[in-house]
Amino acid sequence: MALLTDIDFGTTEGMHPMMGECPSAFKASKTKDPDTPNYSEAVYGEYSTEFQQAMIDEITALERHKTWSVIKNSQIPEGANVLPGTWAFRIKRLPDGTLRKHKARFCARGDKQIEGVDYFDKYAPVVQWSTVRMMLCIAASEGLKTRQVDFSNAFVQATLTEEVFKTLPQGFLADTDEPDVVLKLHKPLYGLVQAPMHWGNHLKGALERGVFKASVNDPC
Repeated sequence: MALLTDIDFGTTEGMHPMMGECPSAFKASKTKDPDTPNYSEAVYGEYSTEFQQAMIDEITALERHKTWSVIKNSQIPEGANVLPGTWAFRIKRLPDGTLRKHKARFCARGDKQIEGVDYFDKYAPVVQWSTVRMMLCIAASEGLKTRQVDFSNAFVQATLTEEVFKTLPQGFLADTDEPDVVLKLHKPLYGLVQAPMHWGNHLKGALERGVFKASVNDPC
């Protein structure tokens, strides 16, 4: 996809994909965090060049993981639900406040999903903090080393089993001559309600193939 720089495109601010499930989040803060700009502030503001590059990097990474394919509107099955998307922007800083990087994440609007149409089950497997504390205590008492792993674009490494369709990313055009196209997702994009479930199952399978075994008391 190619970045679209038309000043009149996409000026409506996108809502975070999970806001619809938690209305109280709108009251979370009386002041706006300057490090979490909306679309207009990110694309046309002080750090427009940096955020636009971050958007390109995000779409490039998603396409590298074969997250979607571009299809014609006429190929959408009858009764399918085409989800809108939203961009989440973040200025990341070092502990002393020094600017470290500009982050852009393209998300699906999970609050617009329909149960039985584009998802059938959802849960987010999370380890218990008591387990984390116990493992750290064991490591400290036994003189063991611990290792933390961060996965880049974690969710899209799993495979989506449902049929999910999305509009094009705000600010981008598809590399096609077709005028009316949408995205058919093959990977669970961030924001989908079933994305944590698919990622959890994917990671579980990989760990078990690596001779790990889940705990009975805390499967995560």
